[in-house]
Amino acid sequence: MDAIALRLKPHQDLKAELDAFAIQHGLAAACIVTCVGSLSRAVLRLAAQSEATVYNDRFETLGEL
Repeated sequence: MDAIALRLKPHQDLKAELDAFAIQHGLAAACIVTCVGSLSRAVLRLAAQSEATVYNDRFETLGEL
């Protein structure tokens, strides 16, 4: 397994940047092991819901696998 660090700047779209990064590096499969940062908009499809919910606020992200 190779570990690659990625740093995003404010106002960059998280999903768009991850997609572009995967394409640029020819990644067929990948996982996010850890993350830390902040978001101003989150779109989540919660359990037992068919549609996504949009949240606009200030959110902190912190994740570990």
